[in-house]
Amino acid sequence: MKSAAVDLNHELQSLDASSAIQFKQAMLMMLRALKSAKSVERPTFGERIAGHPAINSWPKELDGDEHVRQLRAEWEN
Repeated sequence: MKSAAVDLNHELQSLDASSAIQFKQAMLMMLRALKSAKSVERPTFGERIAGHPAINSWPKELDGDEHVRQLRAEWEN
């Protein structure tokens, strides 16, 4: 990773000041977006389909993930 940082610094030095600032701002925005995307936990299957307009009848109190696990276990037997 250090060589990538050195290459990046070299490239930044070759840019004019305005372009270098724009590049750094864009990189910071991408890093923040990446960090926030990783910190968000994905909702469970049941949560994802409970309010889905195509399904909409799925009861919120029914754990969809457990229900699917039980169905898979039943199909395997």
